[in-house]
Amino acid sequence: KYYALPNAVETINKLYDSGVKIVFLSRRPASKAWVGTLTTFLKANGVKYDKLILGCNNKAQYCKQNNIDYHIDDLIYNCINVQSVGVTAINYQQKPILKNQVLCKKFNIKNVQKWDEVLDIVSQMTIKQENNVCEENQSQTSPKITSVILKSFEDNLGKLKQDDFSLGDCFNEENVSIL
Repeated sequence: KYYALPNAVETINKLYDSGVKIVFLSRRPASKAWVGTLTTFLKANGVKYDKLILGCNNKAQYCKQNNIDYHIDDLIYNCINVQSVGVTAINYQQKPILKNQVLCKKFNIKNVQKWDEVLDIVSQMTIKQENNVCEENQSQTSPKITSVILKSFEDNLGKLKQDDFSLGDCFNEENVSIL
C-alpha cells in the first residue's frame, strides 16, 4: 500500500547521519494498526529516525510548542498554518499544482518537487544560521523539521551540523507518541 517517495529515504538518512533528529508527524490515527504499519514501513525501507508522532491534528501548534524550525508537507494548508507560527514551511509536490504554487508564492513557502531540493534548502539555511551565530559569537540552536516521506496510493500520489529534523517515526513502539 505504501511506497517511499523518490530520494526521500536517502535525503532523510543523510540528514540523520549529519546529526539531524528525525521526527515524523502524522495526522493518521494513533492506533496500534497504524503504529505497526508505519514502523514496519520505515524499518523495511531503512529510514533512520528518532520519533513517530501520530494523531496530531494541529501540526502548527506541535511545531511551535516543540521549537520546530522546518516543516515539510504535501498539503498546502498545513504549510500555511505552520508558516503562520514562524516555522519555515516546505511544500512537497511530485507534480506541480498551480494553486499550490500560487499559495506558496503568496505565503513565502518553499515549493519543491524533489527531495534533493529539500536537502539543498535545509543545508543553505543551516549554513546561514551558522554564519549568523558565528558573527554574534553565540551557541547555535539546531533547526528541527517535520515531514512526509510516504504516500498512500489513494492519495495520488552542503554540510550540516547537528540539527533536529522533526519528521517523526521510530523503529520501536517505545518512541511512538500519541497526541
